[in-house]
Amino acid sequence: MHADESAVDLRPGPAHREWARLLGALGSGEAARLAREIEYSCRELGIWQHTDLLPVQPFVVDAASGRGLDELNARLGRLLVSHALDIAAGDFGRLADHTGVSQDTRWFLPAAQPLGRVLGCSRADVLVQTGRPKFLEFNFGACLNGATSTPVLTRALFESGPGIEVRRAHGISTQSVFAARLAWLTDQLPEHGGRVALLGFARDGDEGSLRAFELEAAHHSAQGVPCDFVPFDEVDIDAGGLHWQGVTYSAAVKYFMASERVINDYADRLAALEQSDVALFGSQLAALFTSKALMADLFQRGDLSPTQQRLLDFVPWTARLREGPARRGGAVVDAAEWATTHQESAVLKPCNAFGSRGVILGSATSTGDWEQLLREVVRSDDYVVQEAVAPDPWPLVYWDRQREELTDVTAPVLLGPFRVGERSGGCYTKQPGVNEPARLMRSRDGLSFGCVVTAEQAGTPTVEPGW
Repeated sequence: MHADESAVDLRPGPAHREWARLLGALGSGEAARLAREIEYSCRELGIWQHTDLLPVQPFVVDAASGRGLDELNARLGRLLVSHALDIAAGDFGRLADHTGVSQDTRWFLPAAQPLGRVLGCSRADVLVQTGRPKFLEFNFGACLNGATSTPVLTRALFESGPGIEVRRAHGISTQSVFAARLAWLTDQLPEHGGRVALLGFARDGDEGSLRAFELEAAHHSAQGVPCDFVPFDEVDIDAGGLHWQGVTYSAAVKYFMASERVINDYADRLAALEQSDVALFGSQLAALFTSKALMADLFQRGDLSPTQQRLLDFVPWTARLREGPARRGGAVVDAAEWATTHQESAVLKPCNAFGSRGVILGSATSTGDWEQLLREVVRSDDYVVQEAVAPDPWPLVYWDRQREELTDVTAPVLLGPFRVGERSGGCYTKQPGVNEPARLMRSRDGLSFGCVVTAEQAGTPTVEPGW
């Protein structure tokens, strides 16, 4: 039985307000001590390097809505993957053609890894509009921002004084990315007993911190899956496996993006990794499934079942940005013409970029520049247009590290619900310090990272937090 999507209401509930009330009742000295404890627990993660706002509470939604969000995340993700596999028909070169991946960036083909290892990790980008989730896009692969900061921050908040009190009263709980990833590895490892390499670059950990790798390696090792952080720039790869400092690894998790810089510096090593016999979790093949062109395709399919079609109610209308007919609800429009005449409502996104690179907001662009940009991106044939979402402003209490005091922020929030295998991995957030939705897409400056947890009915026993 599926969760009732119509019942998903992602607005802060009574437990959220109670947490904020308890924080407001703290004296200045108590608040300062609480903030220092949270900051120390999350030290070196680097997740607040672009802001002075330290979250001292999570976003709390009711448990039924949390389960509904996770169910929608799972079902939409499966629909997207199924659509991509239909296109590929066993040949991922066809999928690369369809999504517009250039020939010189296909070094990861042919793909040799089982899809369970390729697509086991995902995180959606979700805005909330009048309490309902709107899924903007899906990101597949093991390198997902927030996967370390979310469980670390959640644990710190749960162990705070207000956190303990609200958890006991409201049955607060959450899922853990660490636990879900460990289960994913255990399910997919070809053999037990060998060491797993968490591959990355020290400067490129989650939110820019080496400690992200160390925390996850320590967690998995303590649970019986020995792991090490292994710098990718120091490994050797051959027919016998992956080697570093005299240790051979038969499995590896790719915790880095294959950016232009990485490809330029390590092209041969990247190709060797993808085509080796090493069990590789988070293969570059996942990038094909992350293409925004696939979401645009779904809106143009006329063969979706009524149930599948209803899922698209939770996605802003998206179409490839090109001249010609495109389905929009029960009508047919020209996507390029629609973008021209609906500038305030349009967002332009490159099909195969990541991290908000190349995103153009009509509402933040002058009319003259908009017309020129539209002409350029239509010619490129590598963009989609997505209808903008007017996100709800959510209230949250922060510790302002510069002013050294608690402060209330009411601003839109971007949710990042994780799925790992068939498990929920919790949900991270980004929120600007001011009520400007454009900041969520255009810049990291002024953004604070947080997490979402769920609350059962009052009196429900609390669930102890796990990593």
